[in-house]
Parts: sequence; structure tokens; C-alpha cells
Amino acid sequence: MSKKGIVIGAVVIAGVLTATPYIVGSQTEGNIYKQVAHFDQSQPVYQAKVLSYERNWLSSNAVIEVGVDMQALAGVDTSELQWLTTELDLSLQHGPVLTDQGLSLGLLSWQLSNDGAGFADVLDWNKDQLLYLQQGSVNLLGNANYQDVLAALRNAAGLKDLQFELAEYRGHGTYDGETLTYQGGVADFRLQADSMQVAVDNVQVEGAAEASFAAVLAGDFYAGEGRVAAESLAVTDARVGEVLVAEAMTMDYLTALEQKAEATDGSVSELARMVINFGADTLRVNAIEAKDITLHTMMSHLDKAFIDRYLDTLRDTANAEPEQIGEALATLFEQHGLAFLKANPEFAITEFSGSLPQGAFNANAAVSVNGVTAMPTSMEDDAFWREHIRMHSDATVAKPLMQWAMQSYVHTSLMSSGQAQNYTQEQLTQLAAQQAALMTQTFVQQGLLEDAGDSYKFNFSVADDTLTLNGQESPLGQALGAM
Repeated sequence: MSKKGIVIGAVVIAGVLTATPYIVGSQTEGNIYKQVAHFDQSQPVYQAKVLSYERNWLSSNAVIEVGVDMQALAGVDTSELQWLTTELDLSLQHGPVLTDQGLSLGLLSWQLSNDGAGFADVLDWNKDQLLYLQQGSVNLLGNANYQDVLAALRNAAGLKDLQFELAEYRGHGTYDGETLTYQGGVADFRLQADSMQVAVDNVQVEGAAEASFAAVLAGDFYAGEGRVAAESLAVTDARVGEVLVAEAMTMDYLTALEQKAEATDGSVSELARMVINFGADTLRVNAIEAKDITLHTMMSHLDKAFIDRYLDTLRDTANAEPEQIGEALATLFEQHGLAFLKANPEFAITEFSGSLPQGAFNANAAVSVNGVTAMPTSMEDDAFWREHIRMHSDATVAKPLMQWAMQSYVHTSLMSSGQAQNYTQEQLTQLAAQQAALMTQTFVQQGLLEDAGDSYKFNFSVADDTLTLNGQESPLGQALGAM
């Protein structure tokens, strides 16, 4: 509901921003109809249409109907709740003198609200408060600012299998004709489904997008950056207890576009880059606690035209069966995959690090495709991929941490194989430690690990059909055959 409210709110903003002081009323009306229709066509799980629009000299009022396909949105069969519809009331005041939100000069001010009609079967909230409210204005220079509020809500009594509570959400944003910014936050969220419980506290979101509202509404790829942060996240299971706990958790993202000139014909292509970084001060999974967890990822040299076609394919197959989606994506790659591969796409984990009581670790990895000039006869052509794939990975792990990881692996293997029943717990621990030490020693002797004093190191790369492991080269085909 929060996402839907914010997104349809963006539809309204898109409709009012391009108005001029002379024809505010008529131009805004046209923009509202245009942006609502654009949203309806580009979002397969939503439907939207303008039910009514009344324009006067100093103000306008409209009613916008929005529907959401709950089955497609949730990915499950929700039977009678497949479609939920509601109406949003929009009121606008035309400038240059604005009074409905305090006396000011500007092109336009607006209020978008929803009283929750249509959601009573799934949501419960204070009925003295609007379920969603957005207010904003456009100054004489065409710059906009707005605020929105989603009421505190919980599941309706009729929902027995799913229980949740969401504190009041508040956000605010700006738009200057080129960059859209937004910040928002909610104090807490609670969810319970079957035996699983999820608790999230103090969630804050912020972002900036260098894109038109039409691109944002369509879900296109555009340049931008943002962050989602939570003070804490806890997942528990009534049967086994604590499953996961994260503290000071963050996710940062960056998307960028760059121009690349083709050396052969001088044409210019557009390449996309995506960076997604995760972090947590503390992460505890099944009673194993790690500190200062960092996971930085990057996808680069992505052909923008291919990305656009990929997003269009996902929209077109949003309600299709998995097999149909797979076939559509396979067809997409057959027809347009060459441009994607010629751009030398790369996926990298630029940093994966953290520390446990036994010690610290740090690793990175990257895989890319280079030098492709023609598609292979078959996508399963091993020789083609061995020629063009580039890989690199290295890691440093503290020796006590490596020993603990190996010992845990051996212990788990003994337990799953049934051999553990032949030993006491003390004997099992001792056996696991002995076998782990032997495995580590064997890996060092075979060159799979490098002894670096207080740590073990690992360096691996693949290029030009050659595998290099800790400085030792071998033909890739030979190395794969030995595995």
C-alpha cells in the first residue's frame, strides 16, 4: 500500500509540474490524463484511470481510480482478493496566488488523498484519519516540493493467516525539472505468517533520480542513487527460535549511464552501471555472530538498449507462466544478445568482508565477457565461453577462522551421514578438528591455499582458456577435467 500510494502520487506530480502560469488549469488537466494513462499502460499489476475531472478558473477536482492485482503482486493465489480497487481524490489550486496550504505565490498546489475505501477487508487503521495524504506545490520557477503520510495500519480482523502492523509513514521530496529527490521513514514494522515473525525498526529511505517522471513511472533504467537503512531486523521462528538478527543494516545503490564510441564505425552506444552495497554492524544467523559485514557488488558495461528490451520483456510477461517467461527471455537473448556481449559486461563482488570471534575475512570476485564479435552457434558451446570468459577472485581468511569453518563443515557432514551416532560429542568434536586440520594441510600442499603466516590466501583467475591458481597456470579444459 505504501509503494502504491507513493507511486500513484508520482503520477499526480508528473501531471502538475509542466504547467505554465497562463494555462495552469487546462495544461494540468491534460497532463493528469496523460500520466495516469501512462502509468496504467506501463505497470502490469496496476490499473488506473481518471473517473472524473472538474476544472474551474481557480481550482480543479478529480477522482482517480486505482486497482492492484494482489495475486500478481504477491505471487500467490489470493482467491477473492485478486483485485483491490480504490479511489484517490485530487484537488488543485491554480496560481499565481495560493492559499489552501498557507499564503504563497506559485503555479499550483495540490492535495491527493485516499480514505481507504476498498481496503477495509485487508487493512485496519484509525478511520478518523485519511489512509493516505499527499500535499505539494509548484513555485513560480517550476520547482516542486511535497509531503506524504500513510496512516499507521494493521491487518484487518478477517486476515487470519497473515498479521502485520506498520507505524505511520512520513516522507517528503522535491523536483526541479531534472532531479527528483525523496526521503521517508517509518518507526517500526511487524509481520507474522504461520510460525515466522519479522520485526524491523526505524526504517529510513532516501533517493535521487536524474530522470523524467515518465521514466520513473514506467520503471525504466535511469541514473540515480539512494539508501535504505534499518536500525534492526529480527526474524524468529516459533519452532526453532531466533533465525536472523541484523543491526545497523544498510543498502546503498547507484545507477549510472555513460556514452561509449564504437571504434569501428564511430557510432555511440549507451552503457549502464549498477552498484548495490549491503552492510551491517552486526549479523547473527543461527547463533553465529559476525561484525562489520560488508558486501559491495557492481554490474558494469551493460548495453542500455538491451536493458531496455529486457525490462519491456518483463513487463509484457508479468502475468505469464514461468515457462513462457523463460522462452521470452531466451528469444530476447537470441535476437539482441550480441550487443549485450560485445559491450564486455562484468559482474563483480568488489568487497565481501567481516569478522567473527575466530578472525576476519576479506574477499572479492569478478566475472566478465570479453572480445565477443559473433554469437555462438549454441549457447551451450563450452569452447566459446572458455575463450571469452574472464574470472578473478582472491580471498584472505584468518587461520583460526579457516580452521573453524573446516571443522564446522566436517561436523555437519558427519552428522548428515549418520556416522555421528558412533561417537560421543567430545569424540565427534575431536574427530572433526583432526579431519579439518588434515583437509587444510592437503589444500596447502596441493596449492589450493597459500599459507601467509597468520592467514590463508586464495587467488584464482581464468583468462584466454587458462586457469591460474595461486600463481600456477594450467589449461582450463585440463583443470575442469580434473575436478
